[in-house]
Amino acid sequence: GGTEAADLTSSLLINAGVLALGVAVWSALKPFCRLGRSGSGCLEHGGPPSTRRVQSTAVRNYICFLQHCRDMFVVLTVISAACTLPHWGFPPITLGVFGGKISTTRDLDESGLALLCCETLLRGLFALAFVERLQRHIKRPLLRRQERDIIQRTLWLSDLPVWDTEAKQPFLFNDEDFKRVAREIESAINQDLHKSTLGLFTPADMRVQVAPVVDRWYEVSLSLCNAQEHLEVLRSSMQVHRRGCWGSLIARWYARRHRLLVASVARLQADLEVIVHGRKHMSGTAFITFENSSHRDHFLKKKPRCWQFRDHAYFSFGVPPFASATLACMRAPHPSDVNWMNLHINRFEQRVRFISLTLLLFICMVVVVTFVMTFSQLKVIIPAFEQHVESAARSLRWSGAVQVLSSWRAEFAYNQLPAVLLVAINTLLLPQCIWKISNCSKPHRRSSVEIIQLHLNFTFLILNAMVIPFLGLKSVDGLIFFAEQRHGDPASLFLPTIMEGLVERLMEMERPGILALRYVLNCACMSNVNSLLQVPQLLYRAYARRVAVTARESFEAEAVWVFAWGYWYAWTISIFTIGLCTSSAVPSMLPCAALFFALQHAVDRHNLLNRVYSHGPDIESENLLAIRVLHYMRCVVAFWWC
Repeated sequence: GGTEAADLTSSLLINAGVLALGVAVWSALKPFCRLGRSGSGCLEHGGPPSTRRVQSTAVRNYICFLQHCRDMFVVLTVISAACTLPHWGFPPITLGVFGGKISTTRDLDESGLALLCCETLLRGLFALAFVERLQRHIKRPLLRRQERDIIQRTLWLSDLPVWDTEAKQPFLFNDEDFKRVAREIESAINQDLHKSTLGLFTPADMRVQVAPVVDRWYEVSLSLCNAQEHLEVLRSSMQVHRRGCWGSLIARWYARRHRLLVASVARLQADLEVIVHGRKHMSGTAFITFENSSHRDHFLKKKPRCWQFRDHAYFSFGVPPFASATLACMRAPHPSDVNWMNLHINRFEQRVRFISLTLLLFICMVVVVTFVMTFSQLKVIIPAFEQHVESAARSLRWSGAVQVLSSWRAEFAYNQLPAVLLVAINTLLLPQCIWKISNCSKPHRRSSVEIIQLHLNFTFLILNAMVIPFLGLKSVDGLIFFAEQRHGDPASLFLPTIMEGLVERLMEMERPGILALRYVLNCACMSNVNSLLQVPQLLYRAYARRVAVTARESFEAEAVWVFAWGYWYAWTISIFTIGLCTSSAVPSMLPCAALFFALQHAVDRHNLLNRVYSHGPDIESENLLAIRVLHYMRCVVAFWWC
């Protein structure tokens, strides 16, 4: 108990020092390296700053979520302290600062177990009350009436045939062919409506738009725009008169680049003309805007069963077997939410991309985090090797390796560094990998990128911070069984003895709870200091300014990064999960989680309201993230009760 308390006290002091130093540096450098822009439209005009409201629905909901989580953990800390102090005293709720054991599950008697169950039930009820309170405060965006009306009357059809399965060639259509396909879809829709109303139907007024594949057009257009901008800059540079031999060489180099750029612009313009006026591929998607929203609802009334795991209905038309097709029907999102360059990617290809990349990331994360967890057990592994391996090491000539391991006993290395490495993995490596996966899977909606990041980040954050650290202790039993099955090997004589003693010491130390406390403290202080200082964004902007050539590149160099809504929701929900699920055994987790959400709320509120991050498009047009966050919170409370 005393060693654990001393380790946690040192962690608390280190994180407090990092937080104080970060705030001091931020206060000193704030006037010189300000990222946010005043008057950028993030606040509604009029009234004092304290009474202005945030325009973006995503910002409002996210700040409201952090505020409710902060208040919830403060209330749960008070409840836990009221229940813990009479039976266990101060150490479990104060990280063992006053001495004693930090866990309530050691030497647990009947009265302590009953008190722990009642306290868990009471705190769970309060947690659910805060979740329901958060749901009442979640807002939906106020779309303009015209936009809302058009969206409610628009149907999204996908899975149109785009490929000749026998000839193995895609269909190539001109403008007249696209109009013909639109007329055929309109005729099929009217026939289906006529059939459903038993003939008492007048043809529906609608506008059908069949989307072609536009990724090649976008790529060529962007390359042409970049080439033209660089050509303009190069022409202005060529007009400068340069003297001497060096000036002559520079002029020749500019002339050569000018000839290459002129040829590149001519080639790109020709390619763009061919794409615009030539035959195009179908993306397999069509949008139908009806005059009456009831016509759209007719194609959405056949809802899929819960076990079918799909978010769309089906619309079949034509006469089988030669002239029939089945299309997927969905509500149309806002046009800004549609990723037009990915509409030609079918669902099967999206699933293959997503599953294969996710499995690869899973293997990499298990290997990396397992190495970190092994590193965190050096304090136990090294003494075990010292006591039991010395004789066998001499016979196997391992004495040099044992001496190297025994000499490395730095307190910071095996106490503080593993939690810091885990935070670095979860904040630097993991989100970048998942961002790549979400973009490589080519979803049809921009909001789906954030949803994928929310689900994957939450899953891997819990895997890295809870599952692997917990299973890391249980895996030692497997090593014992493996060693006992080996015969004829000198190592089999001492491995079972080592592993048995190792398991006993690991179970006594309760490393997962201590590691989780250090992890949450590091997340509260170190990650928020990083968000406050914005060192990566400042360095990137300095580099972008230096390499910018055209006016557009200079403008983009001044643009701030878009806030990663999916990742930050997953990041905070993971701390919510760790804080609740470990609080029954380690009550000190509750004040640590309250500290995390208080700092996260203060830092993110400052960054979002002062445009340190860009809000990006309002992805909460349908509360896609808020609904899933509420679902996660309810599931976490239910899992904690179980």
